[in-house]
Amino acid sequence: MNNNLAGNLHFFCLNIGYFFKSLSLLQEAITHPSLTDKNYLNYQRLEFLSDKVLAIIIADFLIKKYPQDKEGDLSKKQAH
Repeated sequence: MNNNLAGNLHFFCLNIGYFFKSLSLLQEAITHPSLTDKNYLNYQRLEFLSDKVLAIIIADFLIKKYPQDKEGDLSKKQAH
């Protein structure tokens, strides 16, 4: 990460009032795929991860809320 980019990310953090532990992860999280080439990461990997985390949270919620439902019924509820 170059100094100019690090400075811009630090300025961003100042403006939102929150400082991230990893500026490189912040850069990845806010980088659109159209702005990257092979050498830079973008938010798609994190989006993939967050989709899986949300699926686990929703599955846990549904299992607790509908303890008698079978897998097929829970799957329909999760898809909805």
